[in-house]
This record gives sequence, C-alpha cells and structure tokens, in this order.
Amino acid sequence: MFRPMVRQVELRARRLQDMMKALGVNELALVREDNGEAYSKARDVCLHCALATDCLHWLEAHDRADPNAGQPEFCPSFKLFERCKA
Repeated sequence: MFRPMVRQVELRARRLQDMMKALGVNELALVREDNGEAYSKARDVCLHCALATDCLHWLEAHDRADPNAGQPEFCPSFKLFERCKA
C-alpha cells in the first residue's frame, strides 16, 4: 500500500544526489552552509518539488552531454548549489 510512496521518496532523494554530482557540488561545503539548514531545506524542497519532471529531463540531457542542456536554473536550489561548487 505504501510502497509507491516509498519508491517516490527514494527516486527524489536519488535525483537530488544526481543533481549535486552533475553540478559539481562540494557536499561538505553544502552541509556546512547555515549549519546544515541549507542542505536540509534543499532536501525538503526536492522531495516536494513540482518541477521533478524538468529535473529528470535535464539530468538525462546532461548525462548525454547535450550542449543544449544549459544550466538547471528552474531548480529552486540551483543558486545554493552554485555557491557550494567544489
């Protein structure tokens, strides 16, 4: 009964990690931002984001090295990730 919801949360958590990796985010810098509050907020935003489909499409294009992928400026956490680049 709850399995689809668990799967959805797992996929979104994975997508957050994939986005951070694709953007070259320094995880330690992100965790230190606002004493961990910034990461916690980014995680929550990702779990409830209405733009999950856009995120998935951008990640797929990025993985294919599509030059038209551009930057994921649609992402609510994009600016935070940019500040925490490795």
